[in-house]
Amino acid sequence: MVEDIGEAYEILKENSVEVIEGPKETPWGGRILVFLDPDGNTLQFTEIEWSRYFRACASQ
Repeated sequence: MVEDIGEAYEILKENSVEVIEGPKETPWGGRILVFLDPDGNTLQFTEIEWSRYFRACASQ
């Protein structure tokens, strides 16, 4: 979990980290960013807009 996925994205880019996907919006109020660590493992950062998340959960 990160507070600002845009900032996390910029830090990854500055450090030449391979970003696979994102940042992208999700229908449930999150933003995700998928990247590779130095060992080639796939990792994900998530930022959640909680009010949107709870609205999405309540509507189901």
